Amino acid sequence: EEVDFHGGFSMIQRQQRQVLVERPKPWDLHRYVLANFHKAGVHLTAGIFFSIFGALGVPLTSVGNVVYPCSLVNTCFGSDAPVRQMTDSYNASYAQQERKEKNRAPMYTAVSVRDPLVMVASAYCYHRDGHEPLNKLVPEKELHGLGFADGAQFTADRILPFIQDMVESLDDPANKTHALSFERLTESSESFDKEVQDFVDFMFPDDLITEDERQQALKAATAFDARRNPSAMEMRHSNSKDCERKALAASSQMTPGMLRTLHELREKLGYHGSPSIH
Repeated sequence: EEVDFHGGFSMIQRQQRQVLVERPKPWDLHRYVLANFHKAGVHLTAGIFFSIFGALGVPLTSVGNVVYPCSLVNTCFGSDAPVRQMTDSYNASYAQQERKEKNRAPMYTAVSVRDPLVMVASAYCYHRDGHEPLNKLVPEKELHGLGFADGAQFTADRILPFIQDMVESLDDPANKTHALSFERLTESSESFDKEVQDFVDFMFPDDLITEDERQQALKAATAFDARRNPSAMEMRHSNSKDCERKALAASSQMTPGMLRTLHELREKLGYHGSPSIH
């Protein structure tokens, strides 16, 4: 998936000029990873993540981006940076390997989470409509010849490994992980605020930042609340809701094995009942 930072980096550049070095910053003491997965809200959560650290004054030299696969479109850099986004490249095995490294700072990982069935529907519509023509994961040309049912199956076959990584990343008791819910970030401004507050408090416990810094971080993140800022919808790489609803309905025609697997993954994440489009 094409990855950009939607204002997060520009904010980092502006804020770092204003910060005086006084005490160790969070990224001097810990590592922070945003684990993103295809159509789980990559652009929304990346914007929030980098705007928070930008408000806290993180220097660009401490920021990284790792995406699978790296390409001219998806530029990778800072793979060992203390503040980094990892898209389709984080899993439980990676977290375990990181923990084995001696003399490494503690790592806090936020995992972007979305209903797996909705992820499939969203990916189908997004790639069918040609928003990422260079993406080889879900090739646009092949989707054009498929209807909703076959297209949902085709898409699910290709993004299932990333959905499994998303679930397994949270099911790792030895690692400090936090679920960042796409649904709660998009349901209302109130739920957006609560989700971001919980996210900030997870990353910066024990007075790691001041209350003033916390408020600055929370305020910066509100730029990505689509209800306060309608232009934020453009940052989310959104689809036609009608297309997503049709693709979601057609997903019931996927193979029994795929449906069973996706429903099991939904349950592990705490999704019950019928999925809904946000």
